[in-house]
Amino acid sequence: MLKVDRLSVSYGEYRAVSEVSFHVGQGELVTFIGANGAGKTSTIRAVLGLVQQTTGSIWLDGRDVTPLAAHERVKSGISIVPEGRKIFPELSVLQNLHMGAYTLEDQTRLARNVDWVFELFPILKQRRNQPGGNLSGGEQQMLAIGRAVMSEPKLLLIDEMSMGLMPIFVDKVFELVKKLNRDGMTILLVEQNAQKALGVADRAYVLKTGRIVLHDSADNLRKNPEIQKAYLGG
Repeated sequence: MLKVDRLSVSYGEYRAVSEVSFHVGQGELVTFIGANGAGKTSTIRAVLGLVQQTTGSIWLDGRDVTPLAAHERVKSGISIVPEGRKIFPELSVLQNLHMGAYTLEDQTRLARNVDWVFELFPILKQRRNQPGGNLSGGEQQMLAIGRAVMSEPKLLLIDEMSMGLMPIFVDKVFELVKKLNRDGMTILLVEQNAQKALGVADRAYVLKTGRIVLHDSADNLRKNPEIQKAYLGG
């Protein structure tokens, strides 16, 4: 579904990502793990076109999307749950969901997708007319995920989903992401909570100072003594 070849991202003289290559297969849940500053967020933002890459190519479902602007990549089938949620606080829950479906012209599909999100997140249905800014942090994260899937993406990008959440909400959102994947959604997850990320992923890439230093199944990485020591508190 996603193929990235020799991707680099620079901010002035600073190279945040250095020629990383990776792929995400149809129906997979793949995660990037690494410390702060490893280049995880820069990588995922470059996939969507939110930051400009200096080298490399990006292919989605067999199509080269490298030349496309971010909004064109969204229309091609990429959606993101951004770091820090970034919901629209003045808009209602329902209006936030509609914002996520701006690429859909079929009102029947729009209504069906709203119902689907409300099935995933019953609390959002209860709060459908409340401003997004009135929700708790965990509820806002649910809203951010719901908004992202409203467009029926081929590939869902998730950036630092657990940041700032209470542990009970961390568990809930990871369970829901795993459910989305089991239902067939292809997901690329960037996450500092390596324990949780490896618990739901099929495969994982380890990023260090902008380079991929390790790639293996999530199960194998959980058992790797170096990974346990560096990222899992072992």
